[in-house]
Amino acid sequence: SGFVAFRSSAVKSLNLTSDRFEIHVELLAKMQRKNYKIKEIPSEYIQREDGAKFSILKDGPKTLMNTLRVWWNLKK
Repeated sequence: SGFVAFRSSAVKSLNLTSDRFEIHVELLAKMQRKNYKIKEIPSEYIQREDGAKFSILKDGPKTLMNTLRVWWNLKK
């Protein structure tokens, strides 16, 4: 669903560079690297008609490239 919650101190300690959908990849990768606890909590998802939309044709290639960029930067 894209619903996430973080401690503000944890997020402020990360040097985030992504935007849009790939921010989740960068957040989780950097938090895991810093050995932060990551916990999954179930939530109910109700589809909305408005809000951010993800198009595999429009957003997919950019998200893939940005995900690879995050991965590459973490390898350095």
